[in-house]
Amino acid sequence: MIMMSNPISIKRLLIANRGEIAVRIAATCEKLGIYSIGVYSEADRRALHVNEVDESVLLGPAEARLSYLSIEKIIDAAKRSNADAVHPGYGFLSENAAFAQAVIDAGLIWVGPRPDAIESMGSKVHARQIAAKLGVPLVPGYDGEDQSAENLIAEAEKLGYPIMLKASAGGGGRGIRIVREAGELASELKQAQQEALAAFGDDRILLERYVENPRHVEVQVIGDTHGNLAHLFTRDCSVQRRHQKIIEEAPAPGISDATLEKMHSAALTLAGEMNYDNAGTVELLYEEATDSFFFLEMNTRLQVEHPVTEMITGLDLVELQIRSAAGETLPENLSDIEINGSAIEARICAEDPGKDFQPDSGMVYECELGGGDLRVDTGIEAGREVSPFYDSMISKVISYAATRDVAVESLLRGLQRQSIVGVETNTEYLAAILSTDAFQSAQLSTHFLDTHLGDWQPASNHHQELCAIAAALSISHLEDEREETGLDTPWDTLGAWRLTLPEGSTPVVFDVESERHEFRVGGCDGAYTVRSSETELSILVIDWGEDFTGAIQYSIEIDGVRKSALVSFEGDRVLCSVGTDWLWMRRVPLDEQYVSEAHQSAAAEDAVVSPCPGQITEVPVSVGDTVSEGDALVVMEAMKMIHHITSPRAGVVKNVNCTPEQSVESGVVLIELEPIEPGDVDA
Repeated sequence: MIMMSNPISIKRLLIANRGEIAVRIAATCEKLGIYSIGVYSEADRRALHVNEVDESVLLGPAEARLSYLSIEKIIDAAKRSNADAVHPGYGFLSENAAFAQAVIDAGLIWVGPRPDAIESMGSKVHARQIAAKLGVPLVPGYDGEDQSAENLIAEAEKLGYPIMLKASAGGGGRGIRIVREAGELASELKQAQQEALAAFGDDRILLERYVENPRHVEVQVIGDTHGNLAHLFTRDCSVQRRHQKIIEEAPAPGISDATLEKMHSAALTLAGEMNYDNAGTVELLYEEATDSFFFLEMNTRLQVEHPVTEMITGLDLVELQIRSAAGETLPENLSDIEINGSAIEARICAEDPGKDFQPDSGMVYECELGGGDLRVDTGIEAGREVSPFYDSMISKVISYAATRDVAVESLLRGLQRQSIVGVETNTEYLAAILSTDAFQSAQLSTHFLDTHLGDWQPASNHHQELCAIAAALSISHLEDEREETGLDTPWDTLGAWRLTLPEGSTPVVFDVESERHEFRVGGCDGAYTVRSSETELSILVIDWGEDFTGAIQYSIEIDGVRKSALVSFEGDRVLCSVGTDWLWMRRVPLDEQYVSEAHQSAAAEDAVVSPCPGQITEVPVSVGDTVSEGDALVVMEAMKMIHHITSPRAGVVKNVNCTPEQSVESGVVLIELEPIEPGDVDA
């Protein structure tokens, strides 16, 4: 990267954020000789970013509003640690003008644009008005003050369907809904307002005509306090799931030089109107059919996808931010920098593609993120936990090459090599995206995933083989524990865990998401044969040892093939990992009565459970209420997303086991129903 050699006046910088962006900012601080100060919540005591800074200050409880979103606590942390500057990262308070002003009022340097610029662009409504005044193209829409449902419905009729509902103060895809028919508007509007209020504390909604097949293209700008302003080219962020970017690249491919020049000019015009003095991004919708673009919004902060711009320019955007905030002038040659190569970024999120991308959390036992020639910006590593309280993005993997084709190939190889054990991630999905002909030929749009991966399903895990290996290694573990201690283990009380005899075999049963796997294990002293109706394996334990996560690392032979395996025993749960495949399973005692799949299905419909860890925000039903299939039963917030949990069948609410503001774990029974026939709902 291009670096400026002059010393910097900022000596102690507080990073008002967490996760991978806090780690990223700390790396630039180290390069510049700046003392980095982190902050953390009680849930993040062992988080990676706490270790990567020179000093860290506890803010408070896990809930973001009591820690990372508390302006008072962050200012206090900055004063207590003698910081002379604050960098907000992105998310949380990064685009909060009141926070920026509070930092300045406390006598600290704000590493970001002036508060008035944040305020001007922070409201999508105000930003549209400024863009309209400057002649920047806009999507037709409504941004008026009358936010009553009646008026918004009337304005939508004027615009015509489909329309897009957008949180005025929003970002990150939250508070956005696509409405295609008038009959859907009232319910979608209510949900958009709820999500906007939960995420941003502001439920105002902007209406826009929905552009059917656009690309999402953005222009990076950077300014200083001396009036200098430059653009750093484009990024394409069209590949989005639920309006959240998951793959970004720079430069945006397949756009003519003439149109790119117009985009750059529009971005500089908008930023120049505000005398913009730090890093910012002007986001645009590009319509290929007409070779035209429309202004979306301006993000007055560093973007998640900033690494791809860094890779093609050789610049450190965090360093430019810090130097600009310190009053330095941008490098004179900044406007002469040319695009060098192509870079692509994939966002690794802790979520389960097999369960509609529900957020996941928990301990990470292994973490291999590609490495090699890839850049990895991460907030997680083996032995750390993914928290249920914050955003699900845990890492970013970035490839860089002379051409886009090579960059795509490099990133795809890296994703295919990745192994994160303990929590589900979207890496297989990301690899599937990069593997499509459409992505490789840069046929991009914001509907890319619906068009090209609408029926995608994750590859079936090797459940049978992993369960069989876990069965053998569970027996081996019992033998080792008994030999070391001479005592019976807690598992010895379970019928399924009697030690094997050389001439006999032991039945072992696992449950994986209500799917029963039964095995018989024969052998002892590290040599086992595992049989089921579908599988027969010979497993030889060569060596083993406990790692720092508490899991056991085994070297084993499976039918004569040497492999490494990891097993973690947590209560009645067993985690087994071999290669890039891994699986959580539940040990089932032999005397536990087996429940048929039909009864399991009925029981599951009568007990409505939390799909993931989160916080209950609303319970719109009470005991005795009659509900129909699809009615909302519980609203919960998990990893900054709103989840509406609906009734799986017609029924009467028998029990309500949750209350607003309650934190719940995955699988907790929230609502119990008494089933009724659909025809009886209105009786």
